[in-house]
Amino acid sequence: MKRGWWRRNGWGLVAVLPALAAMVFTALLPNLDQWRRHELPVLPAAADGSVTFAGARVTLVELSPAQLTTYGDQPFELPHGVMAWRAVLRLESADPTLNDYCEIALEDAAGRVYETGADEISRARTDFATCKADASPAPGASPTASASPTASASPGAAPSPTSGPDAASGSRVYETVAYFATPVGTEAVAVRLHFPSDAYHDYRLTPQG
Repeated sequence: MKRGWWRRNGWGLVAVLPALAAMVFTALLPNLDQWRRHELPVLPAAADGSVTFAGARVTLVELSPAQLTTYGDQPFELPHGVMAWRAVLRLESADPTLNDYCEIALEDAAGRVYETGADEISRARTDFATCKADASPAPGASPTASASPTASASPGAAPSPTSGPDAASGSRVYETVAYFATPVGTEAVAVRLHFPSDAYHDYRLTPQG
């Protein structure tokens, strides 16, 4: 009897097992990615607090709790037990088209890492943040005027003043703003950058200015 059952259903099981394995692997991907972020070596910033990668100099100029709004400019109510954070990155680059994209994560005092795009703030007005600068002016803004974090819906960093005490000679200056959700009481201390073209390291920035 058993031999007959296996003979009739054996090929079906062989076909199902790879699909089942693929489902399990897909379910584990977020955890594997989080594990990777904790295990990667973290390189510190330079003495001036900046990281230079793919021709762009990146500095963390602000890391603070955030008051979020909806896309209708109404106050956004966070879920119970959740707080939001805002990180402002300054990017200087002579040719922003050469800059690399980056993943931006928040690091707390206990070493925990929080990614952007948290479900808890997905309905708030939070633009896409990356180290890839958008070389075109934000809608309704001049290239020499500061752009607000929500002035442009296009991916990438928004144009900011093209000169300043920290700007390298010949560089254009941009800002990008990243938002994070953490448990209430979290103490944010740094931001981590991960560049796809450098799969073996993260870079750590602490607030400057």
